[in-house]
Amino acid sequence: MPAPTSSRPKPPPAPTTDPRFGTCKQANNAGYGPYYRGVDPEYAWYIDRNKDGVVCD
Repeated sequence: MPAPTSSRPKPPPAPTTDPRFGTCKQANNAGYGPYYRGVDPEYAWYIDRNKDGVVCD
């Protein structure tokens, strides 16, 4: 006999990125970063002022 199924929807998947902060300082203070160009989607959220491919370092 098949197992009963639930009519409740599944919860959404867990986020795959870190929380977004207004500045790298805020991200770092919360324990996040660094983010690397081409590796971390969070890289696009912040300004790479020295253009070294790393933000929030």
